[in-house]
Amino acid sequence: MRTSDRALAGLLFFLGGTVYSILTLIAETGYPDYSTRTNFISDLGVGPTSAWWTGALFLAGLLGLGGTYLLYRALRPRLVSVRGLLLICLGVFGVGAIGVGVFNETTSLHGLFALMAFVFGGLSAILSFGVVRSPLRFVFPWLGILGLVSLVLFATGNDLGLGRGGMERMIVLPVLLFEIGFGALLAALPDAPSVASPASGT
Repeated sequence: MRTSDRALAGLLFFLGGTVYSILTLIAETGYPDYSTRTNFISDLGVGPTSAWWTGALFLAGLLGLGGTYLLYRALRPRLVSVRGLLLICLGVFGVGAIGVGVFNETTSLHGLFALMAFVFGGLSAILSFGVVRSPLRFVFPWLGILGLVSLVLFATGNDLGLGRGGMERMIVLPVLLFEIGFGALLAALPDAPSVASPASGT
C-alpha cells in the first residue's frame, strides 16, 4: 500500500464529513424558526442559508471524490472485490452529495441525488468491513445498516416519533460518523495496522 495516498485519502474523507457537519450546524442556527424535528435538512439549501449549506455539501462531495481516487491509488483493488465495490460506493456517494448541493429541493433531480447519497453512503459503511483492520470494522457496518433501515422507515412514513427532520438525520448522521471515523483510520500513522494491505486478498 502507498501510505501517503492512504493518509491523504483519510484526511480528505475526515475533512469532508467534519466541514459538512460544522457548516450544517451553522446553517441551522441561521435559518429562521428552523426545527430539526420538522424541517428537512435540505430546507437549508433554500433561503438565507443556501450559500452556507450548498457550499458545504458541494465541498464535502468533492473531498469525498478526491479521497476515493487516492484510496484507489493506495489499494489498487480488483473491481469485483469487496474493496472494489467499496470504492465504487464511495464514489457514487460523493457524486450524490455534489448533486444534492447543485440541485436544491425545488428541483426534480434533488430526490435522486439524495437517494444516491443515502444508499451508497450506507453501503460504503457496510463494505468497509473488508478494508478496515481494527475493532471499528465491527462498528462501521452497523452504522451503515442503521442509516439504511432509517431510510426505509423514512420512505414508508414511519418516523418513530422523531419527526420527519429527526428521521432524516437518522439516515445522514450514521454515514457522517462513518466517513469521519473511516477517514481518521486511513490517516493514521504509517505503521498502524488499521487498514488492510493489497496483499491481504480481500
